[in-house]
Amino acid sequence: MSVTVVVTQAAAPARRSRLAGVFRHKSLTVGVVLIAFVIAVVVIGPFFVSHNPDTVNPNAAFDAPSAAYPFGTDSFGRDMLARVLYGGRYTITAAVAIVVLGGVVGTVLGVIAGYFRGAIGFIIMRIIDVLLAFPGILLALTAAAILGPGLVNGILALALIAVPAYARVAEGATIEVRQLPYIDAAISGNINPFAIITRHVLPNIRDDLLVLTSSWVGLSALWIAALGFIGLGVQPPTPEWGTLLSGGQDYISVAWWITVFPGIFLALFVIGTNLIGDGLRDHFDKTL
Repeated sequence: MSVTVVVTQAAAPARRSRLAGVFRHKSLTVGVVLIAFVIAVVVIGPFFVSHNPDTVNPNAAFDAPSAAYPFGTDSFGRDMLARVLYGGRYTITAAVAIVVLGGVVGTVLGVIAGYFRGAIGFIIMRIIDVLLAFPGILLALTAAAILGPGLVNGILALALIAVPAYARVAEGATIEVRQLPYIDAAISGNINPFAIITRHVLPNIRDDLLVLTSSWVGLSALWIAALGFIGLGVQPPTPEWGTLLSGGQDYISVAWWITVFPGIFLALFVIGTNLIGDGLRDHFDKTL
């Protein structure tokens, strides 16, 4: 009993020390604050907004920011505050879905190629090289044009871009781990390859994948907004930051608020995720 108490009391300061070590990087702290702010406003804010984002009010078209409409209204008299907050839900959710889908598929392919190597690894990585040969946004536009406009199709198109990025990182990190002595010992002991990958390989490449993921969430939000801006993403009248920017571009000289406010939220989200990525990279870099 006394041993358990000592171990528990010793583990708590160790966890606090690790947490303090992570947040000693200013970029990571600022990034977390920005992302927490944006997500909190987007998730909680709509509950305190009195206007429906799709309600049309021709008498209030192009109203400037005021007490009644803090972010003004668009060309149809719709409340921009409500549309920006609801639109953030679509953009952020889509960005997370892109990273999850592309990250899982890419990581699985990269780990298989790096662990088994041989003909399997060669074939997988040559397919990845073909995908990497195309500019990312061009590949996404092509896939989106083939699949058709829409949020789900946009997610699938952009996830296709994330797959080779994750596969490359996972394959390189897996090759390094694969050469460690204890991995050779586990293989010599006829341990199931799936058990070796889940227990030893994935925990050792987790840091690299976390850094990549933090950057790709912001990049995915930017690209899903870009698809919405050119009409291949979320379709009007559904609010999404990209479609809001597209809808206000023709009125920038008379109604600046239609593009400025969704642009600010998108910029804060992207900057926040990139700052988190920089902080995590510095934290996990063993040379620092």
